[in-house]
Amino acid sequence: MRIRKHCLIITLLCFSCLMNASGFMFKHLEVKEGLSNNQILDIFKDSEGFMWFATASGLNRYDGDRMTLFRSYNADPASLPDNYVESIQEDYKGNLWILTGAGYAIYSPESETFNRDVHEWLWEAGIDGTPALVHIDHYKNMWFYIKGKGCCLYMPESQLLYPLWFGTHQLPEGDITDIQECGEGVLLVYNTGRLVCLDSQTNKIKWQQDDLTRELGIEKQGIFTLFVDRDNDIWMYSPFGMWVYNPKQKKWLSQLADMTKYRSCNRVRAVAQDKQGRIWIGKDQEGIDILDKKTGEVRHLLNKTDDERSLQDNTVMALYEDSSETMWVGTYKKGVSYFNESTFKFGIEHIGNINCIEEDKEGCVWLGTNDAGVIYWNSATGSRSAFPQNTTDKLITDAIVCILKTDDGKLWMGTLVKGLICYDNGRVTRYKKNMPEQQNSLAHNHVCALAEDKQGTIWIGTLGGGVQSLDLKTGLFTTYNTSSAGLLSDDVFSLCMGKEGSLWIGTDQGLSELDLETKKVASLKGTKSGKEYFSDQHISQVYEDSRGLLWIGTRKGLNVYNPQMDELIVLGVEQGVSSPVISGIVEDDHKNIWVTTARGITNIIPAEDSKTGGYTFRNYIYDDKDGLQNCGFNQRSIKKLSSGEIVMGGLYGVNRFRPDDIKYNKKCPKVMFTRLFLFNEEVKVGKEYEGRIILDKVLNKVDQIKLSYEQNMFSVQFASDNYILPEKTEYVYKLEGFNDGWLTTAYGEVTYTNLSPGTYMLKVKAINGDGYGGGEEASLKIVVYPPFWLSVWAYVIYGCLAVAVLLLGRYLFPNAFKFTRSGGRVDVFVGLAEGQESQEMLEVRVADTGVGISEEDKERVFERFYQVDNPDIELSGSGIGLTIARDFVKLHGGTVKVMDNVPAGCVFVVHIPVKCSGSKPAEAEQAQVAGSLVEDVSTLQVPEPHAAPDAGAEPEEESNHIITIEGLEEDIRRLESDNAEEIVEERNIETISTIAPQRATVIQLVEGEDNEIITQIVPPEELPEAVTAVSGGRKGTASFSLDAEEKLNSLRDHVLIDPIAREVAITSMDEKLIDHAVKYVEENMARSDLSVEELSRELGMSRVHLYKKLLAVTGKTPIEFIRVIRLKRAAWLLRESQQNISEIAYQVGFNNPKYFSKYFKEEFGMLPSAYQCKEDG
Repeated sequence: MRIRKHCLIITLLCFSCLMNASGFMFKHLEVKEGLSNNQILDIFKDSEGFMWFATASGLNRYDGDRMTLFRSYNADPASLPDNYVESIQEDYKGNLWILTGAGYAIYSPESETFNRDVHEWLWEAGIDGTPALVHIDHYKNMWFYIKGKGCCLYMPESQLLYPLWFGTHQLPEGDITDIQECGEGVLLVYNTGRLVCLDSQTNKIKWQQDDLTRELGIEKQGIFTLFVDRDNDIWMYSPFGMWVYNPKQKKWLSQLADMTKYRSCNRVRAVAQDKQGRIWIGKDQEGIDILDKKTGEVRHLLNKTDDERSLQDNTVMALYEDSSETMWVGTYKKGVSYFNESTFKFGIEHIGNINCIEEDKEGCVWLGTNDAGVIYWNSATGSRSAFPQNTTDKLITDAIVCILKTDDGKLWMGTLVKGLICYDNGRVTRYKKNMPEQQNSLAHNHVCALAEDKQGTIWIGTLGGGVQSLDLKTGLFTTYNTSSAGLLSDDVFSLCMGKEGSLWIGTDQGLSELDLETKKVASLKGTKSGKEYFSDQHISQVYEDSRGLLWIGTRKGLNVYNPQMDELIVLGVEQGVSSPVISGIVEDDHKNIWVTTARGITNIIPAEDSKTGGYTFRNYIYDDKDGLQNCGFNQRSIKKLSSGEIVMGGLYGVNRFRPDDIKYNKKCPKVMFTRLFLFNEEVKVGKEYEGRIILDKVLNKVDQIKLSYEQNMFSVQFASDNYILPEKTEYVYKLEGFNDGWLTTAYGEVTYTNLSPGTYMLKVKAINGDGYGGGEEASLKIVVYPPFWLSVWAYVIYGCLAVAVLLLGRYLFPNAFKFTRSGGRVDVFVGLAEGQESQEMLEVRVADTGVGISEEDKERVFERFYQVDNPDIELSGSGIGLTIARDFVKLHGGTVKVMDNVPAGCVFVVHIPVKCSGSKPAEAEQAQVAGSLVEDVSTLQVPEPHAAPDAGAEPEEESNHIITIEGLEEDIRRLESDNAEEIVEERNIETISTIAPQRATVIQLVEGEDNEIITQIVPPEELPEAVTAVSGGRKGTASFSLDAEEKLNSLRDHVLIDPIAREVAITSMDEKLIDHAVKYVEENMARSDLSVEELSRELGMSRVHLYKKLLAVTGKTPIEFIRVIRLKRAAWLLRESQQNISEIAYQVGFNNPKYFSKYFKEEFGMLPSAYQCKEDG
């Protein structure tokens, strides 16, 4: 039976009504946006939210911001097998099956690699053969067609394979060209046009249709492609035409080959259906037909060379609608075009430079242009023509500044320099200044504003002549200006008829109110009470809304004046207006206000407070990304038409929209982490960095990243699946563990530097251009490991060493004290020594000048309870101290031995193995202390070295490393530098001060006059050789002179103090020092861990010396000195760069923006945000 050749309703309607397609406005992606090729063969969106484009030269992944390209490389077996990519599908694991010119490849999103050999996967699934066609249905079941064998179904969830081979399973033999799902199961189409439907439950043939095979015959065999719509109608197309089959009715609905009667080509390339149920038919060289199956309406989309929002290319290769209802169109030569109703909220008509807009009673629109007179425009059909027409008068080509259609049908036009023009039924009348044939004339030829009152009088605002009224009955002008009526200025820019019988006049010196009955003028520069003033007196437009509020546009913001309450509210950029330069104002049917500015438009929604009668406002900003002209709008060029449509004029034509028709994108975006950078180098999957792999799979697939303390400068890039105006997407983020508050950025990247070791959680949320989102957040755990010396194991070692020193002090030192007579010495040496196999050892030596130990006693001195039998020894012990010391040392894998101290006494030597990190230890200042020793002293305590300053916290300016002796803690007090001089003076302590040029500082107790104990700080080279420290090394000595007990009493009465340097005048050497310091701080400014210790080392002086020198020369302590340099650089960046405050804070070395703001305000008297606004202003 032959197929019925009646045409589908599409064909009939295509002859009668090809609908206007101006409502379909596209955005585009081409090679300049990063595509590898403009020939698009397939489009797909994966489960992660990325868009994929198959092209003729590579595979492209798009995240709304960046395009990532995948190509074939012969040297890389994990790359694409071929650059010609035909189709993209996703399987149950999220892997992509890519059909290329060399066959299928499987893409792993975790490793971003391709498996070229799919045979291994097929073999594991039980499939023998190479598939010519793969189809993955929405259940993620996989259908394979193997040439010559037939089909098979693999169900990955149950790992079952169902073969449907030719012959044995009743499947008709032939060449299958496409597989698609349908309501009854799965459809197969052969190259002959045969349709076979398989039951998805039984995997048996349910029905087959061969009518088209018989109709076309063998000469029209080829590749047939299927599309099944939501009504379960089957659309089948090939190079020979398009057909629609209804399986319920079991008949063909149409044959679209008849479209050749009015089309040059009927070759269909792609078919898709949108969420509204419309069928999109992409054709070769004929654009897109959009069929509404319910109404039979057809719209035809073609490329328009003068419209950048039209379809880019008339040959369509692929159609795909994603989950956000965006229709993606792949073209043959112009890349990708994509459409969503919420993308462009404003239509545009490229008519010319439009200065003013007016509508007549018939709904026709009159456009006053800047250089082509008046244009008559039918907004319904889009037709336009120059005006006047069909008259003997010449075309009006003046620059039209304002236009008015009066109730009697006349068209009044104000020109730039040629006066006033009236058009009445084909007759043109001109009014100019000082025309002899008129009794009185126009006050000025520059007419800026027109209005009509209830009596039909025309009011004319001129630039230089004030305001005039024209009585049409008498033809007389009446002038109201500064001299005759008391206007604020004769330069009038706007006129507005008030509802209370007033004419509001906007001038360049303020607002005037003309009472139309009394003809008296009252002037306003703000509120009538004089308490508040307009933001600017140069008024571009004054507009009265239905509430009676006056909206006054100026060059410095929008003023909302309530005459009833004499209240004024100023709305500027800070209050949500797109620009302070106001162009036009109009009210829509819902009493909302639309304001055009120099940078887009603002929708203002007023809300009245029922209690106070005042108003609050919610503002929404739109710009060129929403479809507006990429320029500022012309002044007063705005009009609401009777249909509710609002038309706005600008340099490139008019934007038009109906507020009720604006579609908003309400889909909440999903955030995807895309790339990780270390020190501006992208981290690749599987690549080693400093001996270990940071990413074993792509960033979006990992739960956490682990970094060493040296990898603490990194950037994380992210994107969202919002492809509807992705450039307006905003991100809010925070790094828990670093900052608690959410920060906002318009860029999909955050950078952190000098993070302290710890565990952080980066959380990111996205908000689309219409303000929806911010609910779903993406999280990434970031672990920054500490250096070894700050790790848990290091602290364990430190604890053990501290305990070891305490125990050694408890059991070794007392023995040395006991067996050393008065006047002798006990020397303690602590340092690092090299042991066996270059093992680094902690070495402790305790040497005395006592009675010594005989050779025979040395062998037994560590035995429990053993005591030396020596009659010269007055003191005795329990005999277990040295045993405990030895056992403790052994617990730590160390050794202890005793030897003679020449010429008298003995030496106990302890070695304990230590483990140091690979990093170079920080240099420490070393000191040698000599002083009195008293009996019953048991422990020598050395304070811990300074820890690195905490990020964001204020480290102490200076600290004095002191040594205390157990038993004297109440007697020896540490003095801060700010009160040392007072105590010195109070106690009459003699001080001798010399600053050593080396980094080592030596503090010595000496005996002054009258046996008084004094302090002395001297250079090491001036000390006796026996107590000289090794400057700059890692070893030091502490020596105690054993004198009489009375020295203790003197020591209890005094304290050790540091000398205070006197102020000195700045010298050339000081200038060099300061220059060196400033240069070093600037070079290391980005490092938040830059410390005073490091600066002092760089300058070759002690920390105390640096403190005093900087304070004397600059008046700043070292910490303040570093901070001021950071803050001055930050101030410069705030003035000159476009960076946000957080980025600048990190750049100048502040890890916490809150501290940055605190210190910035202390230095400059204002917050960074206020400083930046002040400089911008």
